[in-house]
Amino acid sequence: MLLISTFSVHNYLDYIKLFHKYKGMLLKNAYKTAIFV
Repeated sequence: MLLISTFSVHNYLDYIKLFHKYKGMLLKNAYKTAIFV
């Protein structure tokens, strides 16, 4: 049980990192689009 919860915590942290990275790219693209429009 402990092993499973530890694994899910690591997955959750990786997911958060990916989400922030992706969100940052989306914000940059939206900012560039706003400038060009």
